[in-house]
Parts: sequence; C-alpha cells; structure tokens
Amino acid sequence: MTYQPTIRSPRRTAPPQTPWALFVQQTLLPWSRLVRVANLFTVFGDPLAGFLLAALLLGSGINPWRLIAVAISSVFLYAFGTIQNDWCDLTEDSRHRPERPLPSKQITPAAAALGALVCAAVALFFALLLGRWPFFVALFILALVTAYNVRLKKTLGPGSLCMGLCRGANVLLGAACVGFPFGLFPLVIAETIYITTVTWLADGENRVQIPHANVYYLPLSFAIGALVSLPFLPGDSYSTDSWLSFVCLVMALIVTFGLAAALHNRTTRPERMRAAIGLSIRALIPWQAGWIALYGTEGAQSLAIIVLTGLVFSSVLGRRISIS
Repeated sequence: MTYQPTIRSPRRTAPPQTPWALFVQQTLLPWSRLVRVANLFTVFGDPLAGFLLAALLLGSGINPWRLIAVAISSVFLYAFGTIQNDWCDLTEDSRHRPERPLPSKQITPAAAALGALVCAAVALFFALLLGRWPFFVALFILALVTAYNVRLKKTLGPGSLCMGLCRGANVLLGAACVGFPFGLFPLVIAETIYITTVTWLADGENRVQIPHANVYYLPLSFAIGALVSLPFLPGDSYSTDSWLSFVCLVMALIVTFGLAAALHNRTTRPERMRAAIGLSIRALIPWQAGWIALYGTEGAQSLAIIVLTGLVFSSVLGRRISIS
C-alpha cells in the first residue's frame, strides 16, 4: 500500500499592522473612549453661546481668536473631568465596566492622571490668555468637576446639581470674555436645570426604570429660558434675519419634548435609556447654535452652522464610543 503525502496549505497569518493602525488601536481609540470624544461636540457651543449672547446684549464686537481660545479651554476642561472621573472610579469600573480603558489596562492610571493634569493646564492657560475673569471661571469649573468626581457623584441630588452647575458655568466661561449682562442668566439657569435633569435620569441608566413627570423639565427648561430671555434682547433680534436662530431653538424644543413624551410613564430598559441620554445631550447642540446665530452677523450664522455639524460627528462617534 502506498501512501499519498498530505499536502498542507501554508498557515495563514495576519499581515503585520502598520504603525498608524497600531497607533489608532493602542492609543487613539483608548484615549477617545476615556475623554468621551462624542460628547466633546456638545461642549464648546456653550461658551460660544455665552460669549455671543453677552456681546449682543452689551453691544460689543467679536474677536474670532478669543472665540477659538474659549472653545479650546472649554473642551480641555471637559476632557479633564472625564479622565478624572474614570480615574476616581477605577475600582468600581474594574467590577462593573472592565472594558473601560483604565480597568482593561489600555491606559495606565499614571498616564491618565498625567493626561488630566495636562488638560487642566491647557484649559487654564487659554483661559488666562483671555483675561482674569475667564481664568476665575475656569478655576471654578475645575473645582466643581473635582467635587463631583471625588465626592458628590455618590449622592443623586447634590451630584446632579453640581453637574448642572458645571454646564451653566461653561456658558459663563464664554460670557466672562465680554461681561455678565443680566439677560444672560436665563440661558445659564436653563442649561443648569437641563443638565441637572439629564444627570438625574442617567443615574438609573443601568436598570429598568419608569421616568416620571420630571422628564418634562428637559423641554420646559429650554422653553422657559428662551421666553424669559426675550425682554432683554435688542429689537433687531426679532427680524427675519434671525430665522436660523429660531429654527435651531425650535429644533431643540421639538427633540426634547418628543424625548420626554416617549419616556414619560413608560417602562424603559437600560439600552433605551442610554440612547435617550445620548439624544438629550446632543439636543444641546441646536440649542447652543440658536443662541450663537442670534448675534445676527454672517460670521455668527456660519459659526452656528459649524456647531450644528457636531450633531453628525457626535451621532456617528457615539455609536462606536460610549458617551458615559
């Protein structure tokens, strides 16, 4: 009997990854998850809205470089908060969310701590370039964020309010570059209440829940904030040139009211609640764009459209990278 030799196909091995692919997989994606990159597109619109609304109410001009600087400061303040949040929650995340960058050892705690310090330094540097008051507001935001991450996040009421104050102060960060007109504060209070409500709802995102009437604080904060602001606005703000501002603000109201109606008194599973939280955070983008466009110039309207494009980037990235 003769035996035919077995012909074995050569073992297939994966092609070696390029340096760029390794950088994306080992560095870019873990850090993007750590800073919740999808949420960054909802952040810089706050100080831009505060800056332009304060300038509108005070009749001030706009320096584009100051707008860029305050947006950068805001983004790095947010990144500081998200990194510090995961650093403080390392023990808990090791049990409940082992896929996060720190528990999975994609990023070391020491690297995360250094990253948070760098973000804080960059944020304060750009705030200091803008002047004394923006620097003080940035310090106040850092204090609020640290208080939330270290202590207050364990208590629902104070923690939710602290997070709301962080967003309200983010609006003040932009206004601090110009001044603090009284007509600015309906916007600040509205955003504080809005994010306080979002944080309250997000506390139960990992369990089945039935949201009650407080979910309607989302559209009500927007609606009341806009209505209370009306008497403070200059007369030419009501012209047909303000159509983009009107469309954006109405869009934010429709989205938040529809979201509240979909959740109110309905059994909501965790995956649906997490999607709702993501939508409620992204609803800030048209709200911010509306106040930016209200300034009325072509530049302000172009800036509002740029901010609106963040809806696309935030939605696409949010499908791949967790927002919480």
